[in-house]
Amino acid sequence: MNIFYPLFHPRKALRAFARESELQTQLAEAEAAQAQLQQRVEEAERLVAEAERKVEAYRQRMEQAEKHEEAIIAAKEDLRQQLEAERAETEEAMREITERLDKVDRLRDAYERRIAHLRHALAEAHTRLQFMESIDPDTLGAPPTVIDLKPEENDPSQRNVETPRHRSGKPERKGADAPDAQPTDWLMDLP
Repeated sequence: MNIFYPLFHPRKALRAFARESELQTQLAEAEAAQAQLQQRVEEAERLVAEAERKVEAYRQRMEQAEKHEEAIIAAKEDLRQQLEAERAETEEAMREITERLDKVDRLRDAYERRIAHLRHALAEAHTRLQFMESIDPDTLGAPPTVIDLKPEENDPSQRNVETPRHRSGKPERKGADAPDAQPTDWLMDLP
């Protein structure tokens, strides 16, 4: 038996040629599939890189958002402290205003009492004046006038006349004890 028989057999040669063309077709299909797979791999790598960039951008945005949130929290704390300080100042100002209003009310009450007292004293003085005007001078005697009470400067007999005040050696007082002084004991002191 010849060992080269299978190689030179016509049918087997035709089968080998047909198999070769089929294998070349399969190889071409495999290479095309490999090229498509390579494109898919490259597309996948591109998508992965894009996803990584998006993840990095998202991480940076998250860091910025966290920093912004921390700044907002700090600003809120500052505003809260400022609000508490302003509230304390407002309460202190309200207390001062209340104290001043109370003082004004007390002064107003004191002035109203003084005005009422003055009105009462004025009415009493008016009543006394009417009573003095209603007195008949013929029955009680005419009261001394200013002319009668004033010493005559030209009369030599009146120059060296000593009054009881002169004899006592005390100077003549002016003010509340003087006969012509107005009574002031009814005036009230302001608080």
